[in-house]
Amino acid sequence: MAGRWPTAPPSPRPSLEAAAAALQQGTRQHLGQWCRLSVEVAATQTWGASSLEVTVRVAYRHAASLELPQSWLQQTQQWRILAGLEQLVRTAPTRAAELRAAAATARARAADSQALLGWPFEHADQLAAALTRQQQLEIAMRDQATAEAPEPAAQAS
Repeated sequence: MAGRWPTAPPSPRPSLEAAAAALQQGTRQHLGQWCRLSVEVAATQTWGASSLEVTVRVAYRHAASLELPQSWLQQTQQWRILAGLEQLVRTAPTRAAELRAAAATARARAADSQALLGWPFEHADQLAAALTRQQQLEIAMRDQATAEAPEPAAQAS
């Protein structure tokens, strides 16, 4: 692992204590800054099983999250956390490309939709007829309910 980190990674002890506090209190815990990354941990509940969500944030805008099962906090399992974070970093360029493609698709759909905004609704006549029929049915149902309701004087006798 030598040479892989620009500075030594933070000690896992405060991180584990914050993780334990997040699990016990159910609140988000800020672990601090490391290599211009802000790291937070929060408890989550999925199908009755507790786990932790670790969020790594850059410049308050870009974030990536990793869900950690509670078993990863055991004494000999912390390597899994590091492996999960490394995978998150390793797959970040692919995920960024996927998000850019999805954004481009959404922009194209928005541009296509923008062109349709001025067009009249092609089923406007059918809609107006259906709304008129709905009003007629509601009036008929109300009249029928009123006719079937017993008179207040008839209820008292």
